[in-house]
Amino acid sequence: NTLSFGRMDNNLVFRLGKIRPDTTVLTISPGAVLLPWKDSVASIISMFMPGQEMGNAFADVFFGEVCPGAKLTLTFPNKDNEM
Repeated sequence: NTLSFGRMDNNLVFRLGKIRPDTTVLTISPGAVLLPWKDSVASIISMFMPGQEMGNAFADVFFGEVCPGAKLTLTFPNKDNEM
């Protein structure tokens, strides 16, 4: 009943961002999620129900083979009650 990852997951990303601010986070979810640590990391790659080519697609984006620039068809809220 929440759009948030678990507290331990969020704490892990916050701590990683403090240690390595150049961190890229990959999220895999069926839709929008809360990203309270978004300002703590350098970049976020979100994949929605990516399928069997997920690994290849992520590698192509991560290593600069393709530019994933596009407009999102959804909004990422800041709090649960913004939906």
